[in-house]
Amino acid sequence: MSSGRFVVREANYAIDGTVNSFAADFEQHCEGAEAALFGSVRINSNAPTASPATASPTPPLTPTPRQCPGDCGGDGMVSVDDLVRGVRIALGDMPLSECSAFDRDEDGRVAVGELVAAVAAALGPCG
Repeated sequence: MSSGRFVVREANYAIDGTVNSFAADFEQHCEGAEAALFGSVRINSNAPTASPATASPTPPLTPTPRQCPGDCGGDGMVSVDDLVRGVRIALGDMPLSECSAFDRDEDGRVAVGELVAAVAAALGPCG
């Protein structure tokens, strides 16, 4: 199992959503090893890079349980009401903030594939 961190130091976007500038540093440990891979990503940024000597230690990896696709209530189940809410969000009749659990790829919208994943979660094991 890998562990690590990804720290965004700067993120500036234009009104149309394109990236004006971006800066992030990362650290990755494989199979729990102490040795690490360090790196930086910079796009139109002068943010200083973190060196391995000054990087803070990575906290232990704690897996975050993934919410069921379409589980608006966060109770581990997808109801018919949840599915209706997802369709209404996809059609633009409701804001995504009503149930962000449908937006699995975090692109700010609900696509057909995300609705299908929610239906599958409603019919079977959630995940």
